[in-house]
Amino acid sequence: MSLFSIITVTRNNGEGLARTYASLAAQSLADYEWIVIDGASSDSTLGFMKDKPALLVSEPDKGIYDAMNKGLERASGDFLIFMNAGDCFAGAQVLEELSHVLRAEQTVFAYGDAWEEQSGGRPFYKRARRHHHIAYGMFTHHQAMVYKRAALGDMRYDLRYKIASDYDLTAGF
Repeated sequence: MSLFSIITVTRNNGEGLARTYASLAAQSLADYEWIVIDGASSDSTLGFMKDKPALLVSEPDKGIYDAMNKGLERASGDFLIFMNAGDCFAGAQVLEELSHVLRAEQTVFAYGDAWEEQSGGRPFYKRARRHHHIAYGMFTHHQAMVYKRAALGDMRYDLRYKIASDYDLTAGF
């Protein structure tokens, strides 16, 4: 079992998947499993994944939240991070630094600031809001949130919500 399960959902985004893989491969802590849920891509995705150290599932799905649920079902790490194809960590020590905090504090949920990509590909820093303000919307990006797998239990993304199931799950957590 790994400390982290990194769940990446993708469909026809081989280029973004390569960026996410590079970010994972650069981590100073390798105590993670990488789960890639692919929605039956027809681009370079499957060719790219052939020799990568990941659990790959490539099949049609009912959208991003269905794919995220498939990743949840396969995860065995203590903590979960959802990083869609194209998402990257802010630096090579992110998982290592998180591991110290998560192990020391019996944490069940952690979150932080994120980098958001603007049109044209330039990222900008986006400060997380306090989680107490969730009634006003999501306080950070899902790739900047870490869930303790055991604390999620049977909670899953609700497929009735096409664009806000991540909000629903996090608010209910």
